[in-house]
Amino acid sequence: MELDLDFLPPWVAKIVHKYILDPTAAKLFDSAMKWVWDVQKFYIHGNPTKILDEIKGMADGICD
Repeated sequence: MELDLDFLPPWVAKIVHKYILDPTAAKLFDSAMKWVWDVQKFYIHGNPTKILDEIKGMADGICD
């Protein structure tokens, strides 16, 4: 994976290169996000503000 890290301070770029670009990082991130979802889904679905609709709206706006 190619990622331009020139804009980052060298110490941050080193961390990103070492941990984020590691092939196992995607699996670790996915597992972490599944855990967060499992912990929070009760509150997300019980919230009358429809937070998932808000998040989708922001994503749609960013991607346009």
